[in-house]
Amino acid sequence: MQECSETNLKKHEWDEFIKNNHGDYRQYYDWGTLKEKFGWEIVRLSIYDNKKLVSLFQLLIKTKGPLIFIYLPGSVVGCEKYLKNVINFIKKKFKKFLFKYFRADLTSVEEPVYQFLKNKIGLKKTIYNRTGRTKIVLPLQKNIDDQIKNCDPKWRYNLRFSQRYKINIKTDEKPDVELVYKLSRQLEIDKKIGKGHSHQEVLSVFSIFEKNILFSKAIDQNGNILGFRAALVHYFNAWDFFAVTTKHGRKYKVGYPLMISILKKAQKKGVKNYNFIGDDPINMKNVFSFKKGLKGKVKNYVGEVEWSNFFILKFFFNFIFFLLYSKYSTNFIKKH
Repeated sequence: MQECSETNLKKHEWDEFIKNNHGDYRQYYDWGTLKEKFGWEIVRLSIYDNKKLVSLFQLLIKTKGPLIFIYLPGSVVGCEKYLKNVINFIKKKFKKFLFKYFRADLTSVEEPVYQFLKNKIGLKKTIYNRTGRTKIVLPLQKNIDDQIKNCDPKWRYNLRFSQRYKINIKTDEKPDVELVYKLSRQLEIDKKIGKGHSHQEVLSVFSIFEKNILFSKAIDQNGNILGFRAALVHYFNAWDFFAVTTKHGRKYKVGYPLMISILKKAQKKGVKNYNFIGDDPINMKNVFSFKKGLKGKVKNYVGEVEWSNFFILKFFFNFIFFLLYSKYSTNFIKKH
């Protein structure tokens, strides 16, 4: 017998299950706490099968009149088939809302499982995708020199190239949040990429996840900032989170020593796997090549899927996402 209900698990119990089932960082308890600060209602579901806890789901919810928007970030923790229970829960729990739209980012689901979900509960791939559908999992070796030797020859060459210049790589325990936002926003404008975290979100991320963030920045001999890289750590996993290189920094290829610096910090924290999620080998070819050059394991996944009780809602929300995140929309629309 399967039972799906709002959980009574405490924070440490929730996080322990996420860790043991190799969950995404966006399913950890504190990610919900972060999103609560920005108007999201958080619903955490436990699913029991024959009284055994088999899956957890952290849902982000916003409502407007007769409309409810439900988002599942960071994929399924446990078994994907229990998404059926989640959709049934949504139908019953939120039956007062005439219009229901559900969206999920299935970073752990591959095509055969997607076909099962499509046939069973009507989940379909989204019309517009915010991110790519590829991830790279990089196992960390004990010796960083061995890690570098395993990299692609071109990657090692670019690392040696950067070492010709007087670049100072600094690791900050308390990063300059103003700097992070300023450089991230400028990159969005320069590269015409979608809207990222707002200024207040960046502040909150570095506040809530202060003990879980790895941060390194590159400075030239005149004290000018050339770029930074940040990662989130939970237990034995790290996720690439923020990364920006200025035009000047790209000339010196500072992204390479910054990456090595973060990997060293991750190793010291006991991290076994470093994860890159949401990569796009076609539209973000150079970024993907940089990450792939580290020789991690490349995996494709289903990515964003959606369900709605009214088909027209899919067109509406995909259009909104296109306006907010597409490189083709104007910076005025994307402006924070």
